[in-house]
Amino acid sequence: MLNKWIISDSTGRDIFYFELFEMDGVVCVDSNLVFHNKHTIINNYIEQIVVGNLSSDELEQTTTLLFNCIKLNSYYKQFYLSDSVLNKNGKLHSSSYNILNKITLDKLSNPNNKLMPFSKHYDFDLFKSLETNFALNIIQIKSSSITINKTDFENLLITDLLKDAYLSVYNNNNTFHVHNDEDGMKTYYALKNRKLVFAFMV
Repeated sequence: MLNKWIISDSTGRDIFYFELFEMDGVVCVDSNLVFHNKHTIINNYIEQIVVGNLSSDELEQTTTLLFNCIKLNSYYKQFYLSDSVLNKNGKLHSSSYNILNKITLDKLSNPNNKLMPFSKHYDFDLFKSLETNFALNIIQIKSSSITINKTDFENLLITDLLKDAYLSVYNNNNTFHVHNDEDGMKTYYALKNRKLVFAFMV
């Protein structure tokens, strides 16, 4: 992890986190927020933070501007941290992988995400969240997953959106799996060289 911020509201309750980490030599962002492409000012601040080689003072100034913009934008309230991942004082249990899993699943289990593709070519922000969760918990996830064959996996791609997104990551070396979580949600995912490249939930 390169840096992590946990942001509170005016009452001191934690509402979101923003983390910079490195994966395969690339600086990436993780957050419980899902950033929207149309929010250009917010995205510009994020780009400056990720690639700007900022000094510590510049980084502090830019993150302050970013976080204030986020708090002023009502769109992001839907992603604020739920009580289930906060302690009695309203603070995030940030050291627990189980809590990080809960945050990721809260984002991904939105009913609007059922049968939606996740890949670096489609809904990149949520895919990075899923990819990070997978990388942190690969042993646990794979131990509770079942390998399925390519034909069965492809037969589940029942929408044009899923089919188009799948074609963008198609490779003969992909392997296919299904993971069942404790709440009965199924995540179908494809790996290439043991790395997550595509997923969808039902």
